[in-house]
Amino acid sequence: MKNAFIVLLIAAIGAGAYLYFGKKQNHNSLHFKELIVGRWQIDSLKGFFTNSPNSHNPSWLDSIDSNLKKMGFEFKNDRIVFQTFDDKILDSSHYSFVNDKTILIWGNTDSGKEKFTIDTLDSSKLNLKDNDSGVFYFSRIIN
Repeated sequence: MKNAFIVLLIAAIGAGAYLYFGKKQNHNSLHFKELIVGRWQIDSLKGFFTNSPNSHNPSWLDSIDSNLKKMGFEFKNDRIVFQTFDDKILDSSHYSFVNDKTILIWGNTDSGKEKFTIDTLDSSKLNLKDNDSGVFYFSRIIN
């Protein structure tokens, strides 16, 4: 009788640990998908607009000038992101998470997807690095 109780206790502990740690991993992924939703303003850029032959500017960056602080992005739950300027929608794109550290963004007419590494994502900051080491620094816009 004692042996059966010990076996059942070990099985229950194992099942509980499996469920706990399995949900915890999925929760982290879900957490990132929830954290990115909202309005973000560009604070600064690093590694763009150089004369280096290895520099790369995504096509949607061509219009950025001294009004950088007026540019923003609004990530929606339905995997759509709106590019805004002075609170007016300029364009829309799509996004999806590859994993907790990688996001793909593509336009409505683009055949290719641009891949970004998420350096920071929390309730107030978002830092995205592109393949050519350019970094976008965002801060959350709170209404």
